[in-house]
Amino acid sequence: MVKNYFFMLTTLLFRMLGNVFIFLILAKYLNAADFGLFIYVFTLALLLAIIVDYGFPLKLYRDLSKGKGDFDTLIHDSYNVKVLLSVGLSLVAVIIYVFSDISFYFYFIVIFAAVINSFCIFYTIPLRAVENFKLDTLISVVGNGALFILVMMALYLNGSIEAIATAIFISRLFNLIFVRKCLARYMNTLPSILKFPINRMPLDVFRSNFPFAIHLAVGTLYIQLDTIIIRNILGDIDVGIYQSAFRIFLGLLIFSEVLNNIYIPRLAKFSESVSSLLTESKMMYRYLLLLGAVISLSLFSSADVLVAILYGQANPDIILLVKLFTVALLFRYISSVNATLLTISDKQKIRVISVSIVLSISIVLNLLIIPIYGIMGAGVIVVVSSILLSISYELLTVFTYKRTFLTYDVLISFFILLIGYGLLYVFNYYFALDLLIRIVSSVSVLLITFVVMAQVLKIKFKDVRLS
Repeated sequence: MVKNYFFMLTTLLFRMLGNVFIFLILAKYLNAADFGLFIYVFTLALLLAIIVDYGFPLKLYRDLSKGKGDFDTLIHDSYNVKVLLSVGLSLVAVIIYVFSDISFYFYFIVIFAAVINSFCIFYTIPLRAVENFKLDTLISVVGNGALFILVMMALYLNGSIEAIATAIFISRLFNLIFVRKCLARYMNTLPSILKFPINRMPLDVFRSNFPFAIHLAVGTLYIQLDTIIIRNILGDIDVGIYQSAFRIFLGLLIFSEVLNNIYIPRLAKFSESVSSLLTESKMMYRYLLLLGAVISLSLFSSADVLVAILYGQANPDIILLVKLFTVALLFRYISSVNATLLTISDKQKIRVISVSIVLSISIVLNLLIIPIYGIMGAGVIVVVSSILLSISYELLTVFTYKRTFLTYDVLISFFILLIGYGLLYVFNYYFALDLLIRIVSSVSVLLITFVVMAQVLKIKFKDVRLS
């Protein structure tokens, strides 16, 4: 258990290094237009990589954790499908390029890096499924460490977005080779993962993965599509400002993602017992509610200081966006529990429908509001869509299990959290220039809120167990 905590935190740190800190540094040292263009192409590459992912990070992980089918066969067949889908992605990427205004080299080097990273993630799925967090952590440390070093070298020596994209590509390729070497050495039970004769393309993989692929696509669009809309309506500079705040938001979501990766194998063990599954999910919900509350309040109280430290100046637009995103952050944390429960329970299809409805609402709101209110309107839509998604997941949980996580003590905790927000707003407003008073008052509010919420939720940290 202690080792799982250690490996989880180490993985978290290096994932943040490779997926968050890099972009925060780029936002600081690149001009807004270059950073906006870089993020736009990077986001486009992530959206295209969904084709190759085809729901494997969800479906394959769940099936391996629950022991559904032969281990080697599941991995082998999934890989064959990914290879075929990579060919389809190449055709789509070429078509999009023809109608774009992006340079050939920059566009395709970012696309190739995204595809390689998709395969790297695929190779680590079996490790997490068998709870080999030690090797998963090693891969994360080496891969993200190499990414960070190479990107910083490119930024220092050249500074162009083409050089940075090349550094990302080289690091992803290095990570792919390293992952394969690790699996060949440490995972002797998976020899077929390293030799993939494309002898068949199992149609059952396409069929069974389709709901998960749609969900992954919709989920990625749900997070990333606003960047595409902002760029086409407002331009690269506004994308740069918006993403400077959004990257902080995405970085803090990693905590929730890592905890979910550790909890999924545990919940999968209880999938045959509804009462045990719901008990474990209820515990997970309360821990993530408390964790999300502390992180959200901390970010809300320190947004201006954090932005000034990260970007060299306290840009008021970025600060306001960060504060808006704290609300979305909380609801993303708690909704992840419902999402995991629905996935474990084979309710992926209704989950896809739910996310698709919220995505459709989000797209319509973005197209209507962004031309009028700009990036602030986009920030409000992120909050609204996060709340809507959380509500929809909760309703699906009630519909499926006739049980809700929104019990009386949880609702009281939300009220306590709301008071905490109000107190922090008052202290930050009236003591904006007195940093010492702000720090003391903010820390006091955070500690009191944490203790009271923990008591109300009846959380006993000595009972925390991840394995």
